[in-house]
Amino acid sequence: LHTMAEGLVIHDREGRLIEANPAAERLLCLTRSQLLGWDVANPHWQTVGEDGTPLGASELPVIRALRTGVPERGQVVGIRIADTLVRWISVNAQPLYNGRDPTPSGVVGTFVDVTAQRESVDRIRELVRHIEDAREKERQELALLLHEGLAQDLFSARLALRNLLRDLPHEQHSALLELSAIIDR
Repeated sequence: LHTMAEGLVIHDREGRLIEANPAAERLLCLTRSQLLGWDVANPHWQTVGEDGTPLGASELPVIRALRTGVPERGQVVGIRIADTLVRWISVNAQPLYNGRDPTPSGVVGTFVDVTAQRESVDRIRELVRHIEDAREKERQELALLLHEGLAQDLFSARLALRNLLRDLPHEQHSALLELSAIIDR
């Protein structure tokens, strides 16, 4: 457990943190004594959900798994310690059973830092939004060009053809009428 790259914590049936590996200390930026003194009602950090809204201690994956007895997989939680930036972790929580009680006697939580991946996804979303904005601007400019430029030129050509049809003898009208139909299309 001490050599794992993933953070690992164990909570007892009341939710008290009773074990933490060195990776948990490193990933949470807390000492072992701070971790083992973690109190569900008064944590050392603030937690937020994936959408950035505050997440109460009862909604943390390890506490939820302890309460419901249902394992949690890949739940992303943001952690802010003091005034630091939010660190995003992906949490798995597995209820523990002692074989005597129907309810969990504890829970094991493992987690990894996914901050870099989340920031990459955010950057990609921003780039996609920028590309979509550029495409929309191009569409608007093209529509304006077609309306203001080409449409007006075609209208002028149609008027010029009408004037020619009026002034030329009828035997020369067939080519001009064909050209007028093309312009109308």
